[in-house]
This record gives sequence, C-alpha cells and structure tokens, in this order.
Amino acid sequence: MAHRFATVMILVVLASFATAAAGASPFVNIPITFTLTNGTETATFTGTIDVTGFGFVTATQQVVASGTFQGVVTDSLNNSTPVGPSRFTQPVTFGAHTCTQLTLQLGSIFPFEVPTPSGDYTGRFVFPDITITTPSSRAVDAILCKIAELVDKGAGASTIASELRRLIALLA
Repeated sequence: MAHRFATVMILVVLASFATAAAGASPFVNIPITFTLTNGTETATFTGTIDVTGFGFVTATQQVVASGTFQGVVTDSLNNSTPVGPSRFTQPVTFGAHTCTQLTLQLGSIFPFEVPTPSGDYTGRFVFPDITITTPSSRAVDAILCKIAELVDKGAGASTIASELRRLIALLA
C-alpha cells in the first residue's frame, strides 16, 4: 500500500522565563502535534518533547540537542496508542538571538511510523523551534548574550554547546 505523507502541523507554545523561574524549564514538556495517515485515514500525534542536553559532533562541527519525545496517536476510530518515551539527537541551528531571546531550530524531519489497531500510520516528525525569552534574569541574560556573540562570530560548536549546557542547567 502506498503511503502518503501527511502535512505536518506543529504548534509550539513555550512558557516565558517567568514560568521557568517558577520551576518549569522551557526545555521540558514542549507541546507537539502533527498529523499521520495510513493511506486513507488520518490520525493525530499529540505529545511533548524534552531537551535534556546539548553536545557537538566533531566531524561536522555541529551543535546537537538530545532528549526524549512521548505522546499518543489517536486514530480515526478514536483508538489511542502510546508512543515513547523515545530518545532523539537532532542538529541545532540558531534563529533570532539577542541578550534576552534565543531561538533554537532543531534539525530535520524524519519518517515516523506507528502501528495502531486500525493500521500502520506514517508521517513526518518535525521538531519545533524553541524560543527562550528572559525579561529580567541577569544570569540567563548573560548566557544568552554570550551565545548570541558566539553564534555571530562563528565560534566552534563545542564552545556554543558548552554555553547551552550552562543555560539548560540554570533553567532546570
């Protein structure tokens, strides 16, 4: 059976740093929703991703994010199939970046397949962008400034990954 790949729709809503200060990191429980198909019917994946770390690939000098994703696929018959938690490692590119905001774009699309009682559903998993905004934290602002400066200067991936690890530790 030929599988059509569904249009992927992702809606990401991230808490501001004020929420992070209250105990929730902007790297944890990032909502994600996308559509899957089994060729004739659609299903919806609804879940979250958690970014648990940053590193770099020496060969490509690329920053990577790692973590887990988990969720539920609900098919057209309203059957729910749990997915994960499953691990991921994705390349990171940088969107908007200043001393008070950093946008991380997590890697590429990868094929995603989930067996359900009504058939195997396939689609394309696309990681959401993560935006960290900090209106009034000197410690976080200092790290974001340093990351923005490193990105602008084309610094090495290991240096940027090190600062990202400091950021994730501070916001944990």
